[in-house]
Amino acid sequence: MWLVLASGGGMDLWTILLNSHPISKLVFIMLIGCSVLSIAVIIERWIVLRRAEKSTDDALQLLDTWTMTHQWGVAREEISRATRESTPMFSVLRTGVSYWQELVTVGENRLEVMEAMVTEAVRRELKLVRSMLKANLPVLANIASVAPFIGLFGTVVGIILTFDTIASKGNMGQDLVASGIADALVATAMGLFAAIPALLAYNYFTERITNTILTMEEAALERIYFLVQREQVAECRPLVRH
Repeated sequence: MWLVLASGGGMDLWTILLNSHPISKLVFIMLIGCSVLSIAVIIERWIVLRRAEKSTDDALQLLDTWTMTHQWGVAREEISRATRESTPMFSVLRTGVSYWQELVTVGENRLEVMEAMVTEAVRRELKLVRSMLKANLPVLANIASVAPFIGLFGTVVGIILTFDTIASKGNMGQDLVASGIADALVATAMGLFAAIPALLAYNYFTERITNTILTMEEAALERIYFLVQREQVAECRPLVRH
C-alpha cells in the first residue's frame, strides 16, 4: 500500500507511520496487532474446522462399513474411546447411546419418552461441540466491531493535531496539511483493513459450523437407535464403557 502525497518526492506508508504523532503511532500499533491476531485466529479456526469436518466424514464412513459388515464389537470399542476433540461425531453418538442405556437400566420402557430424552441429550452434546468449534470466534467479532472505531479515533486525533499545528505555527503550507491529513486517513484505512477480513471470516466460519452441526445431528439421530436396536439383539452388551 503506497500513499503518494502532493509534496515533492511523495511519502510512503512507512514514512507516514514513522513521522506520525505518538498517539497516532499507538493507534497504528493497536490496529496492526488486531490484524495479526485476526489472521492467527482465522488460520487456527480453519485448521480446527477442517479437522472436525474430516473426522465427521471418516466417522460416517466407518459407521456405514461397520453396519454392512456387522462389526458391532468394533463399533462399540471405537465409540467408547471417542473424545469430543478428536471425533465429535462419535462423542455425540456415545452420549446418546449412553443415555439410552441409563434409561433402560432404570426401567424406562416408554419408547416415545426415551427417544425424546435421548434426542435432548444429543442436542446438549451438540451444543458443547458447537462451543468447541466456535472457540476464538468472538475475537474476530470483537475485532470487526472495534477496529473501525479505533481507526476513526486515530483519524479524528490526526485531524485535531493537524489543525493545532497549523494554529500554533500560523502556516497553511501544502506539505504540512498533506502530511497531517495522510496521517489521519491512514488510521481509518488500517481500521477497515483489520475489520473487513475479521467480519468475513466470522460469518464464513459461523455458517460452516452451523452446517457441520446439522450434519452431525442428522447423522447421530439416524444411527443411535439403529445401534441401540442392534445392541439389544446382541445380548444387550453395553456400547459405552464407564
